[in-house]
Amino acid sequence: VYVARINSINTPGNAQSCAEHCIYLATASLRNVNELARSIRQGKLGWPVGRTIYGARTMVIGYGGIGRELLPRLLAMGAAHVTVVCRNIPTEAHNSDRVTFATFSDLFGVSAGMDRHHTDALFLCCTVNAENMKMVNKTFLDRFHPGLHIINVSRGHLMNFDDVLEAMNRPDNLVAGVGTDVFHTEPFPTPIETDPFLSHPKVVCTPHVAGVTEISYRNMAEVLADNVMRVYDGRTPDGVVNT
Repeated sequence: VYVARINSINTPGNAQSCAEHCIYLATASLRNVNELARSIRQGKLGWPVGRTIYGARTMVIGYGGIGRELLPRLLAMGAAHVTVVCRNIPTEAHNSDRVTFATFSDLFGVSAGMDRHHTDALFLCCTVNAENMKMVNKTFLDRFHPGLHIINVSRGHLMNFDDVLEAMNRPDNLVAGVGTDVFHTEPFPTPIETDPFLSHPKVVCTPHVAGVTEISYRNMAEVLADNVMRVYDGRTPDGVVNT
């Protein structure tokens, strides 16, 4: 029995869909979509005052398929600067006045010092493993200036939700908003009002749909069908993870 994975980098659609969803969640959080809905219900006009990706200082953790698709989208929307955090800096990566590549230890390691990062929007696009489980915790968040928006389309277990909730409730507004497509338990608890994080007015959540698009599913189906034919012909499927 073969076990194979679908490579998001080599399968057009999935990474692009997730990158677009990052933009959607970031825009919703920066523009305070929950307060916008409240203004509609109350008949208010011209409130709240929002923020934009244009001119924002952003950080992308993870430079796989999603991170590679997200970077040009942020630049195209006018982000002032994008810091790309990856385990190993690709040989083709080049720093510029608007893009900086760095490793996690460069920014958050012991040698990085304790200077706070000026970041408006933080995008979590990396895989989860034993090393980064719940990495977005109090210690991590204290390395940022107040006003941070966190966008997560990767895995819920990258975040310590209790610490993020505490940061959203701090008087200094350390975390100004969260846009998340994932949670530490899925399906999400229902009714959503019973969960203090998901029902928080600073949180925008979607039901794990970042990659659920027509083009993504169509292309994944083509990869699956091709692998079925490869096995039928006596060949090894692409993306096999066992032998």
